[in-house]
Amino acid sequence: MQMTRKQKYRRVLLALAALFLILAVLLGYDAMRESLPDTMYVDENSESPFQPLTKHPLLTISEDTKEAEKTEFGETGETVVECSAAGIPLKKIRVIQEERPKVAVCGAPVGIYMETDGVMVILPYYLNPHKKAVMQHFRDIRAALDIRMMIYNNPWFAGYEMTVPEIEELVNDGTIQDIKAAHGDPNRVHELKFHLGDKLNVFYGHDYCALEGLLVGADGWLSGFPAVLPKQCRALLDAAQAGDIQGAIKAQNNIQPYIDYFFHDKVDGVPHWQEICKYTLQAQGLDFAGLPRKPLGELDEANKKKIEKLLADMD
Repeated sequence: MQMTRKQKYRRVLLALAALFLILAVLLGYDAMRESLPDTMYVDENSESPFQPLTKHPLLTISEDTKEAEKTEFGETGETVVECSAAGIPLKKIRVIQEERPKVAVCGAPVGIYMETDGVMVILPYYLNPHKKAVMQHFRDIRAALDIRMMIYNNPWFAGYEMTVPEIEELVNDGTIQDIKAAHGDPNRVHELKFHLGDKLNVFYGHDYCALEGLLVGADGWLSGFPAVLPKQCRALLDAAQAGDIQGAIKAQNNIQPYIDYFFHDKVDGVPHWQEICKYTLQAQGLDFAGLPRKPLGELDEANKKKIEKLLADMD
């Protein structure tokens, strides 16, 4: 019996739908594989070291691994976990026991542990908590970690700012070792270094006064500009830390037109700084930078041209 045109059309649509479904599944498996670490650190005192993996709704581990969970890791303190999803092998993960687990990565597909030397923790935001609760928050984090902790002291994102006496208290009781001073006023750096000296690593945490922040003693520069203009910002950092004031001023002047555009060339807040940063990377050939998260989006052509000219005029 000969198929009608409508039946042929339906079959083609079904075939395309099946093809897209297969492609989506393959991409999903690939994304899950990429999200898994090569190495996982677990607490050697835990009775169920693979619990983060076994609790995942889609992920399964091999029977050998489940059996190994009942026994010791052996003299090396290591083993290998074979992970799969819906029966399809994904990845083999090296598992190492630690006396204390490293930092748990929030929001990861599985509650894995990743090794790191330190964490940067932003001030608790949205609820506008009182300072007593904030201070205890950082102390609670310290109690759970044995690595360095940096406070991201950003009043513009959190709605409040930790003061020098409050920071001094957290430094003296061993809670924090580093701070990103993100207000923007370089006096924040000067005050912290004056009162705490080498007991606290202070990073200038904004973009418009890095010259001044570095010259008054900042140990480093941590903000958006070093991420999008690394060569130019490194020149400024090196000159300032070498005591080359004229060289530092020259490096600051090199990026000053970009600073002026970044902060002042706006109409009703457009363009947003994140949109500027993303396109600055793309204009330098880093297409993988992509677009900022919604509700932000792509720059208009006029602003793209402005950034391209600013980059062309920069050393």
